[in-house]
Amino acid sequence: ELARRLTREWLTYTFDETSASAEKVSLIKDYEGVTSS
Repeated sequence: ELARRLTREWLTYTFDETSASAEKVSLIKDYEGVTSS
């Protein structure tokens, strides 16, 4: 039950485009050819 609760919570998370990792994620997306959504 704990795993299910944690999974449900985790699935609601969204990436913060203003985070310190945003530039790195953008580079990875560009490399992989992923479009922003």
